[in-house]
Parts: sequence; C-alpha cells; structure tokens
Amino acid sequence: MYLPAIITTAVLFSLIAGALYVTNFAPIRFQIKNGTGLISAPLYSCSFPLDSISGIQVLPSVPAGIRTNGLSMGRMAGHFVLEGIGPCQVYACAKNQPVLLIRCYAGTILLGGQTPEETERWRLELMSI
Repeated sequence: MYLPAIITTAVLFSLIAGALYVTNFAPIRFQIKNGTGLISAPLYSCSFPLDSISGIQVLPSVPAGIRTNGLSMGRMAGHFVLEGIGPCQVYACAKNQPVLLIRCYAGTILLGGQTPEETERWRLELMSI
C-alpha cells in the first residue's frame, strides 16, 4: 500500500544526493588541446582560443559578487558579476583559494583548481604557450 510512496521518496532522495555530490565534489578540469583552453566543471564548461588571451594574473581569491547563472555551493561554476571585474565566468573549487584571472576576447574567466598548486600548474601551462 505504501510501496509507491516509498519508492518515489527513495528516487527523489537519490537524485538530490547525486546533484549535491556533483556540485560539491566533482572536480573542475582544465586542459589545453589544439590551441584551445578547455574548462569543464559540474554542469558548465567553456573553451577559449589560447591566442585570444590578452592577460593572465593571479588573484588571492574570488572577489565578492553575485551569481547570475550557475552554481555557488562550495564550488563555483557559471556566470557571475564580481566586484572590480564585472561580468565573467567563474570555475573555482573554493572561494578562498588563488584563482587565475584570464582575459580573452571571449570575455573574462576566473579559473581555480582543487589546490593552490594545481592553479599554479595551470598558470604555468598557459604562460608556456
């Protein structure tokens, strides 16, 4: 008699738990392939031609701002408007870790890895091109 309600509740719980896992624990990935920077994060991704980069700098953390479309539960991924930067895309594992500020003709991108060391490795990869 209560079996359909129990099954429905279990399915909904599984979906919510899966969504929380993806948004909080799935890694942000960065790779360079065929002259293009590729960023993938939970539910969002972007790419940019490496020859379109006009500047790269390291920020100590993600500045304050508002999310206009995306995720900001632990990890940040999607579109934001940040203080001192304006509209941009953010792909960062933590708000309080260093991030790369990448300016290119496609827009402004903030990119941060799981650790400060990973972010630095990505900076060195981008600078070596």
